[in-house]
Amino acid sequence: MDHLEERLVTKSNALVRSKFQLTLVEMRLLLCVIAQLNSKERLDSTKRYYLHAQTYAEMFGIQQDGAYQLLKEAIDTLYNRTIKIKRDGSQEDAEFRWIQSKSYIDKKGMVSIMIGHDVIPYLSELQNQFTQYFLNEIKQLDTIYSVRLYELAKSYLSLKYWIVELDTFRQIFDISPDYRQDNIQARIIKPSIELINKHTSLKINFEPYKVGRSIAGYRFNIGEKRESVEPSESKKVEKKPLFGNSFSWSMSENTMFKKLQAFDSELTKEDIEIQAISNNCDISLILHSLIMEISKQKLSSQP
Repeated sequence: MDHLEERLVTKSNALVRSKFQLTLVEMRLLLCVIAQLNSKERLDSTKRYYLHAQTYAEMFGIQQDGAYQLLKEAIDTLYNRTIKIKRDGSQEDAEFRWIQSKSYIDKKGMVSIMIGHDVIPYLSELQNQFTQYFLNEIKQLDTIYSVRLYELAKSYLSLKYWIVELDTFRQIFDISPDYRQDNIQARIIKPSIELINKHTSLKINFEPYKVGRSIAGYRFNIGEKRESVEPSESKKVEKKPLFGNSFSWSMSENTMFKKLQAFDSELTKEDIEIQAISNNCDISLILHSLIMEISKQKLSSQP
């Protein structure tokens, strides 16, 4: 496909933010196919999409001789890959396959796939709530983590930030619960941000946030390179809260918060607000949950 890198990749935000496991080659293959689509039109679920090994090799700067074998192996494994996504208005995850069919054209050094029936609504007839970027934006991102983080950051660009709980981050990036949090920062987040900041139009930084003494998640600050996401010197002197004054605390909520602080002096209102935003619930629910947890701990410690 000529000039594939100049084409747009368009996905619904729900698809970008869903849970799945893909290798870098599988992800790149899918993006090369998605770049061939017209996201404003209805897609034909029986249409096959082709990718030539030469196009793939030139796009991502690899040897053509090995590109075809990489693509063949990728569609073999991709055929069994699934995606978990929350359907509109539902709290349950639906699970379905990325592709419904695969084939090789050895004489031409090409592979072809048919997109899964259930994936099509997240790629076609998109009017709002979608993420869009030129394919050449990600061609120098050479880890699956950097591509995923780029897409997620792009989907939250209008908000200028993305706040995610640690457990949710693990699920989205397919990271084992046993993988240490400090390694997540050092080996996944920081190298990915370095690649994104160097090779794309985005500029990202991040900061872990704590609930009490433990790191509970991350806040990613997102901007474009013509804008700076780094705090200015004046802002560094007086650091503003992450969420401004978006919450109004009632008298009863303040009372509950004081009770919690008696058990954990390092707990802040910002910690509570972060949890409320991450869980899409009221701060009172977070306060009640924490008080119940402390009550259970006190009971279990009694002789």
